[in-house]
Amino acid sequence: MGQAPGTAPDTVEALFGKGHALINLKRYAEALEVSRRALQLDPAHREAAFNYGTCELYVGDPGRALPEIERLLQQDRQHPLLQALMIMLSLALGRIEQATELYTSLAAMNYAFADYLRDRVASLQAVGRKELAQTITKNSAAIGIL
Repeated sequence: MGQAPGTAPDTVEALFGKGHALINLKRYAEALEVSRRALQLDPAHREAAFNYGTCELYVGDPGRALPEIERLLQQDRQHPLLQALMIMLSLALGRIEQATELYTSLAAMNYAFADYLRDRVASLQAVGRKELAQTITKNSAAIGIL
């Protein structure tokens, strides 16, 4: 039995899709590995980078995702999802000035970042990363996001 065209298990799109599905199932550790593999195959794949960075935030090391997200934002400064994720990573790491600059940019695009922030903080708490959720909440309040 053959595979459908474009569905080989090690293509970027297949890995991205699998990572996205695993995130929806809240299987973040597995999604992290799959998304990392997708990004290795295509370092310019913004959605795979978003999945990777989100999973690093939830179950990994937010600092590890920072260079990948920064690199892609340099190529596409107006990508709202990557900006939103970068704000989260910046808040998690205490990079208040960077978070403020990006938040101002997103606000100018009428992006509902506060809702995104609340959802991510709830997810962090659900996976047991309460201290990180508190840090992000505290830092976001300090710059007037929440």
